[in-house]
Amino acid sequence: WTKGGATVTANSTTSPDGTVDADTLTEDTSTGDHRTFQAVTVSHATAYTFSVYAKPNGRSSIALAFVGVGEAVYNISTGAVTNATFGTASIQNAGNGWYRCIIQFTTAVTSYNAQIRLVSTGTTTSYTGDGTSGVFLYGAQLEAGSFATSYIPTVASQVTRTADVATITGANFAQFYHQNEGTFVVEFDCYATSSNQTDTYRDWE
Repeated sequence: WTKGGATVTANSTTSPDGTVDADTLTEDTSTGDHRTFQAVTVSHATAYTFSVYAKPNGRSSIALAFVGVGEAVYNISTGAVTNATFGTASIQNAGNGWYRCIIQFTTAVTSYNAQIRLVSTGTTTSYTGDGTSGVFLYGAQLEAGSFATSYIPTVASQVTRTADVATITGANFAQFYHQNEGTFVVEFDCYATSSNQTDTYRDWE
């Protein structure tokens, strides 16, 4: 990630996963955009999702922007999308003051400049910085697909997702589940794998 009008302090606060591995993006005193950005190569006419976890640290809003295309602005104090000129924007509460900011879009070209910009007020991303304000950031991720999935840490190259598998067994399960105290309800879709099968939808208890 390249910085412009800003500095990054790595591993400076506790991230949503409970580890001290989230970074601080701090604006400098220049006039203009205060941001971190990266050029990305994508497939044409393909659904992608860009997301990042953010928490206020002097600034309460950020923008996820694609240069020359559009942006979405998120209030990470109230958990609201305040403006979107590109794609479909959403925000999710991740707990402990963190929000996951998400933008989904279909590519029109094969390269983009993806940016995370600080916002002063409203939707203003170009302003004179105070040298101290900023936000905490964690888990920026661009992925093929029409929705955000769990964060996969990467370094210098892309990776292919493997299946997310959650298991609770033995004593770990018994610690919180008691048959006489409640019921588990699971909803799922079962898709046909051959022409003689039909889709089914059931609630299991």
